[in-house]
Parts: sequence; C-alpha cells; structure tokens
Amino acid sequence: AEIAFTNPPNPSNLLLKITQDGTGGRTVATWDSDIKWADGSVPTLSTASSAVDVASFYFDGTNYYGVLSTNFS
Repeated sequence: AEIAFTNPPNPSNLLLKITQDGTGGRTVATWDSDIKWADGSVPTLSTASSAVDVASFYFDGTNYYGVLSTNFS
C-alpha cells in the first residue's frame, strides 16, 4: 500500500488508524515523502491478524511530523 496525503489548508494534527485484515502481514510500501518520522526512520507496522496501529501527524504547512503507536488490543 501507499500512503500519500493531500495537504490541509492550515497547520493541523491528524490521526490515521491502520487495521490489519484477518490475514495480517500487510505493509506500507511507500509513505508520503513529506513525513518526518521520530528518530528519522520509518516505523514498522504491527503485522498480526486484526492488529491496530495509530499514526499521529502534526502538519506545519510544509512537513508532517509522524509517530506510530502500535499493537492496540
């Protein structure tokens, strides 16, 4: 899968809920190039069947600053 954002008109906070299907093992092959991740590296999604992750982003008008919280149950 690919995640690409359309920039909102103003700086904002955004949440993206990512849920694995019944098979699991799905990944995001490409994230939007405007995302700056904590620690400078793209995080790994949970891969278990039905796993839920939440990506939090702050958009400052130019870049998205992202953090991934994983494996909600």
